[in-house]
Amino acid sequence: TKVLLEKEVRAVGYGEQHVLRELLQNAESAYASKANPPLEPWFRFIVERPEKGNVYKVAVSHMGRSFNEPDKDGKERPDVERIVKINAPNQNTDDEVGRFNKGFKCVFSVARDQRVRIHSGGFDFEVQDLLLRVPANPERNPNDQNLETQFIFDAAFRDVLAMFGFKEMPKSKGVLPVLNA
Repeated sequence: TKVLLEKEVRAVGYGEQHVLRELLQNAESAYASKANPPLEPWFRFIVERPEKGNVYKVAVSHMGRSFNEPDKDGKERPDVERIVKINAPNQNTDDEVGRFNKGFKCVFSVARDQRVRIHSGGFDFEVQDLLLRVPANPERNPNDQNLETQFIFDAAFRDVLAMFGFKEMPKSKGVLPVLNA
């Protein structure tokens, strides 16, 4: 996994400091490609402090186009398949930001245990070690009506700092200044 992460993510310019930007760009593209986007798009990036220990829970969510939902042009989008591909073909609409299918992969530079849970469009699965889906062939739950796309992963404190561009805790009283802005 470390060799793959180095070759396919870090070597092309993505790292810890890009995680927030890349997940935000993914949300922007999900809104841009959604047939009927909400009037007020939103993006949530939450870092939960652990009760004990040094493992933080990071939860990112938005209400843009869900995984495998057809895009605004009516084209099928096999997102569940594409999320584990290194070089997937570009299927973007004109308004979408991403091009290389690599930005999301930078999450694995901070995800402890190399796992990211994804809940979107009735799908609930993990991506492990950049390329493995657990379960291998997730099925859509037709009873799941939650429209949010969520990415959830654990990260060490140093990696949480790195996601915000810090090498060490800023000299301030209390929490990181960016967290309560």
